[in-house]
Amino acid sequence: MNEEEFRTKVLTHKDKCYRLALRILNDNEEAKDTLQEVFLRLWTNREKIAKHANIQAFAMLTTKNLCFDKLRSSKKFFKDYEFDNLVDNNLIDKLTEQYDTIEKVKKIIDSLPLQQKMVIHLCDIEGFSIDETANQLDMQNLNVRVALSRARKRVKEILKKEYDYERY
Repeated sequence: MNEEEFRTKVLTHKDKCYRLALRILNDNEEAKDTLQEVFLRLWTNREKIAKHANIQAFAMLTTKNLCFDKLRSSKKFFKDYEFDNLVDNNLIDKLTEQYDTIEKVKKIIDSLPLQQKMVIHLCDIEGFSIDETANQLDMQNLNVRVALSRARKRVKEILKKEYDYERY
């Protein structure tokens, strides 16, 4: 794989890899450093990645693994999620209510086990399919479905219990 092919086939995924690193590490500078390391590794192994059918999944998997390595070594946990698409800018009351709900959901997601955090992030926030998530996390589809189901169920249970959302 030459430099031009690397730019068109691999570097086009840098934004998604950066968002994933930022979600996991919750630190802008750390995410940028990790992204540089990811693409340095990918460049070094460019002949191997040219053989992969899904280069994006390989890049995301490399990003995830490096981030987890950093978390293990520094004992950090990611905490912040962006829910840009949930905001309705028309009414201030509705915006305030949605902001409160988003904050509650953020706290609940933060309390989930790491694998469930990753799966719910990729599927529900990034919009990846089950198959894409399974490829990126190097998991079986069934395991992704189970983790996603458990994560969603746990979020719903906590919302109902702690925040009295059962009134609907």
